[in-house]
Amino acid sequence: MSSKLFKTVMASAAVAMAGFVSTGANAATANADATATILTPVTLTKTADINFGNIAANATGGNVVLTQAGAISNCGGMVCNGATSAATFDVGGAVGQTVNITVPASITLINGGDNMSLTLNAPASIVLAGSDSIGVGGSLAVAANQPAGVYTANFNVTANY
Repeated sequence: MSSKLFKTVMASAAVAMAGFVSTGANAATANADATATILTPVTLTKTADINFGNIAANATGGNVVLTQAGAISNCGGMVCNGATSAATFDVGGAVGQTVNITVPASITLINGGDNMSLTLNAPASIVLAGSDSIGVGGSLAVAANQPAGVYTANFNVTANY
């Protein structure tokens, strides 16, 4: 290759490379902040169990409804009396945050070989205001001529942000 051709090729290469070199004239810089909020852990403490009181079953049976406040709102055509209560829980955590409440859809109360189905009713969520509590009620399906006895079951309540 001639020296003139070599110099021309090298000059062309230098011009082409200059287009790839940043001079900083078009550079820009911006700042961003990073944030993380750590919430107080959610606490859940049982303060009362569900109690439907006394139910006098009859030949037709029915559904006994206990509100989240702990009152019988429907006795299903049977006789209901005695002290009642919803299952109640104190809920703690970060004020102003939404806490989701989860309970099983239904549970089975058992007395020996006999049982009854309880469909649970709880709030889906609450916004924490400081000193908060929730109630869990439900609808108890009492069969026609349900055998006498004390029927029990255990269930879990979960609270999460």
